Amino acid sequence: VSSCAPSWVLGVAGQRGLSRGRPRGGRSKEVVQPRNVLLLLQGHVEKTAPKDLPLKFVEKMALEVVDRMTPRDISTMMSKYGRIGKPPGKAMLEAIERQGVVKMLEFDEQGVVNTLHAYAKLGVRPGHAMMEALERQAVAKIGDFGPRGLANTLWSFARLGMTPGNTLLMALEERMVESMGSFKPQAIANTLWAYAGFGVVPGEEILAGVEAQALAEIRGVNPQDMTTLMWA
Repeated sequence: VSSCAPSWVLGVAGQRGLSRGRPRGGRSKEVVQPRNVLLLLQGHVEKTAPKDLPLKFVEKMALEVVDRMTPRDISTMMSKYGRIGKPPGKAMLEAIERQGVVKMLEFDEQGVVNTLHAYAKLGVRPGHAMMEALERQAVAKIGDFGPRGLANTLWSFARLGMTPGNTLLMALEERMVESMGSFKPQAIANTLWAYAGFGVVPGEEILAGVEAQALAEIRGVNPQDMTTLMWA
């Protein structure tokens, strides 16, 4: 492992026999912490992780500490996998979902949105229990959703080829009506794209609000968002 790596990375590598090709004896349970795993995953996002600590190895480390991860750790880990562009292995994904279901009541709005967005970017549908838990928590936290969170949630469902359940969809639409005046061009484009993906026509109040806000923000619409709006 590079000598520029943080000391805890060197310690983990030494214990796994990566720094000199053999273990250094007893293993300290205090070396690997959830934050260490997240730092290494960030290294893979930025392509700066030590070459001696490949993603597969980091995933093994994550499996050791996933039960000690907080809801924020879990959603952050999924987001990093989404940015890396490679889904977790079967065992890791099952562990994430198991912990996610157990701890879902502690997820905040951002955690729900980021987790759904990561699944969508990875093209992996959550298991039934995980999806039900995410939907319930989204409804519970709907008052905290801002324009970006609303649009990203709808986009995530559409990207996964799924439609939100009626309870969640109604909650999202009610919240959109309340906050439509704060929607930016990308959020407007993503929202309309999602509805087109669902094959669902938005309610009159939503459609009127989207059209009015699109006109208000027309000067800030970039070519990509304009193309998305016209397609939707």
